[in-house]
Amino acid sequence: MGMNGNVQEWIESAFDGVNDSGTETRVIRGGFWSTPELGLRSSSRSSGGTVVESNFIGFRVASVPEPRSLLLLLCGFLLLRGAFRSR
Repeated sequence: MGMNGNVQEWIESAFDGVNDSGTETRVIRGGFWSTPELGLRSSSRSSGGTVVESNFIGFRVASVPEPRSLLLLLCGFLLLRGAFRSR
């Protein structure tokens, strides 16, 4: 939320909508720090090759923790909670 304006976001989707090659042109969304207001919208769409370098195009790394990680976190929380209750 509120991340437009830093760099444009290069995303995995192919510009033509068919992801059938790793080297085809990809979609770039949003705007960067000197983009006019209309270009800052996430609906703003342009294209970029997979080998293009630029100081105003970036990407986000998103991950989902494994279920075991969440289980370990929950167990740790319950152990800490029990330790503080016994004091």
